[in-house]
Amino acid sequence: EKKIWPKGGFAAIKRAATEQKRRIRHVLAGDPTKEGVFRYGMYIVLRLFTELPFRNTFASLQISKSAEGNYIDVPKRGNITFHLRQFKNSKQIGEREFTLTKANSTALRKYLTYREAAGVTHKFLLSTKSGAQMTRGTLGKALHKLTKELLGKSFGSRLIRILASSSVKPEIDKAMEMSEKLLHGRMKQTKQYTRK
Repeated sequence: EKKIWPKGGFAAIKRAATEQKRRIRHVLAGDPTKEGVFRYGMYIVLRLFTELPFRNTFASLQISKSAEGNYIDVPKRGNITFHLRQFKNSKQIGEREFTLTKANSTALRKYLTYREAAGVTHKFLLSTKSGAQMTRGTLGKALHKLTKELLGKSFGSRLIRILASSSVKPEIDKAMEMSEKLLHGRMKQTKQYTRK
């Protein structure tokens, strides 16, 4: 991990997203293409990782409401919500919903408009250069290549999750310490004791 740890830790992901956006400006200025969707999509993924450090779950998101699987709810107004039903621990913790910030909702809306204009026909958020659905494995490989280009270190979602957790380590340590003082076995139990 030390060898691939980017300078600045978790903040490096935001830096990488900014750099990727700069690199694709000329792509976005031209007519929408399927390869453009791929490159734009990788910018969106980096942006989303700064808010939601998932595994490679972004590749499984469908772009409209679905009876099965993970999907994105894009309201006419307001922030976009991710509905997750299928992920590594879904059987243990159940379905989850995540509402994006206004900034990421705006960025994602612009990407979806570009994606539609490029003629991508599958129902998933991310695409390969040829316009096919991007798998989780393909996303992992693309992340390794992109982080190497942008940050000089090759890594994927696993390290991004470690970077995100490490960025809030003091808060986690404090919460764990309080949990121990309350003689609780689980953080969830300690949270039940909190009031605002």
